[in-house]
Amino acid sequence: MEQVRLLYRNGDGGVAMNTDLRSHRVFLFADTEVLSNADAFFVKCVEADYEATDYVPKFVRSRGGLMDEQYYFGWMPMKVAEVVALWKELECNELEDLAPHKIEGCSLVSPEIWESVAF
Repeated sequence: MEQVRLLYRNGDGGVAMNTDLRSHRVFLFADTEVLSNADAFFVKCVEADYEATDYVPKFVRSRGGLMDEQYYFGWMPMKVAEVVALWKELECNELEDLAPHKIEGCSLVSPEIWESVAF
């Protein structure tokens, strides 16, 4: 995923669409995990400008005590049928705000799959 992010940012193969819209700097990604479960109709939506260091836990106090775990990893699994809904959601929200929390290492067997709540 990191290699594809780098290709996107570098403009390899030409300038990507919507590079001037910060909220739309995302792309759909089908890796081995997605392709091995083709009947599930899922893809991964990836934030192009994600930097892991921006999301390292900072031991912030929350309602339940100290929050010390990373919750956002720059991507989320989503249903293919939700692509248009995602694009509309990105007009007002960042991917970080839409993504289910704690998705690192999830598998398509039982992930939190993003679905639009608007419809």
